[in-house]
Amino acid sequence: MSEPLSDQEVELLAQEGVGVVEYELTERERYIMGLRELADFYYNHPEIPTPSDNHTNYAVNSDEDARNLAKALGTFKKESAS
Repeated sequence: MSEPLSDQEVELLAQEGVGVVEYELTERERYIMGLRELADFYYNHPEIPTPSDNHTNYAVNSDEDARNLAKALGTFKKESAS
């Protein structure tokens, strides 16, 4: 996903006969874009260490949410420390 088009970009596309449909990003889409931007930042700045906090917390509101999350995540194998 990309950043929203500026008014000038929309106008230029309209002049070229290109239709533009803009919509409001969902919270999920904004979160994913933020992760991509963060990944790009670390990629472009190798001198900056990545955080050592390598865990993710998920909030679930019901047993069904927990089951759906567990199913979506699948299984993992713990790597041994080197």
